[in-house]
Amino acid sequence: MNSIKAHSILRWLCRHARRLVVRMPRGLLAALDSYEVVVVDRLSYRQDVPFNKLCGIAELESPEWRKALRDLDLDRENVPFHRKAWEFAHAVYGLRKLGRLPPDAVALGVGSGHEPILYFLANKIRKVIATDIYEGDFAAGHGSPYMLDYPEMFAPFHFRKDHLQVLVMDGRKLDFADNSFDFVFSFSSIEHFGGHKEATTAMCEMFRVLKPGGIAVITTELILNKLGRAWGFFRRKGIKLIFLGATGFDLVGGEVDYRIERRFLRSPMDFPYRATGEPCVVLKKNLTLFTSISLFLIKPPPDEGERKKAATGEERPHDIRRYIHKAEMASSVSRLLARAGEPIRIPLKVGNAGDVVWYNYPSETHTVRLGAHLLSANGDCLQWDFARQDLPFSVSPGEESRADLIATAPLRRGNFIIEIDLVKEGVLWFAEQSSPTLRIPLRVE
Repeated sequence: MNSIKAHSILRWLCRHARRLVVRMPRGLLAALDSYEVVVVDRLSYRQDVPFNKLCGIAELESPEWRKALRDLDLDRENVPFHRKAWEFAHAVYGLRKLGRLPPDAVALGVGSGHEPILYFLANKIRKVIATDIYEGDFAAGHGSPYMLDYPEMFAPFHFRKDHLQVLVMDGRKLDFADNSFDFVFSFSSIEHFGGHKEATTAMCEMFRVLKPGGIAVITTELILNKLGRAWGFFRRKGIKLIFLGATGFDLVGGEVDYRIERRFLRSPMDFPYRATGEPCVVLKKNLTLFTSISLFLIKPPPDEGERKKAATGEERPHDIRRYIHKAEMASSVSRLLARAGEPIRIPLKVGNAGDVVWYNYPSETHTVRLGAHLLSANGDCLQWDFARQDLPFSVSPGEESRADLIATAPLRRGNFIIEIDLVKEGVLWFAEQSSPTLRIPLRVE
């Protein structure tokens, strides 16, 4: 009888162990935790940066790496360092060092959404093909279906449109012939393909469509601590097993550098991201600490006498030409009078004085809207997001649109100013590019 009771208790403990652990104070769990990477006080890369490594900011010390960030138009003042920008810049840095950006190269992006590196590559190589599902959970913020017809909507700068092709395609079944591409890339996507088995399938597909000697640049999420758990993410011990052993790829550029600076582990950013001025390197989701890991993989080069192999050579020079976001605005009202809390209507005529279409499609990012800030009588900002209004249609350069900006008057009486601008959602306010705003005094009674 005692043995039966003991067995029942053991079964109960096994069944509820996970729940008990989750309910333990996080501070106690953290004290029991340890890291699966090498923790150091400081890293420095004044010369060459390792290809295969974890995300970090020491790369900014390298002039060549910093140039890659700048050439993607991601090295801007007052914009904090972000691991997504790191992924793209590190890819460009490595491809350059390996001589893989010649004008005749053809590249494939897997799960590439509307990433800025697509437009950079379109200005450099013969062709870049972007593939993604372009629907579902990631469509709104990462892989909008509008990318299929209007890729310029998401472009950060002018690009050669005929050098970019966008296709709906599952990364686990690439509809291309063997040995088709000089290099392929996938940034923080493969961990969302349905688990490690599906990720392995995708890697095998990338291996298949690469030319002999071709390069695959992969970034993904690496769990840093032993107590971390996240579906689809990878651990250190699984990197070689999944990305090398199961595919046929070899590492290029040396072994993986698993070092990370202690300061980022001490103060990880909460996931989803919180908007701060801190560098986004390590993220925390419940008990899981993770960051990006970059891998440069090569399909073994051809045997002697084999003709078809990946292209290499000198890079095509190209200077970035940023889009000009500029509006000319006017209103038939010069002053506003309203009661506290009542609706306000501001009729506006808005002209596109820039060189890029203002797309009004309902995407989570990159759509252009009217916006307004509420200022005090002396010009101090009281409410940044005071109003938002869709444009009635997309506006091409040189065209005009009329729209009524609808807002709600403040609940307290006094004198205010409504400052009207346009915003490209998730990208910029037009005033950041010195576009003039329209200020209208408001009296609330």
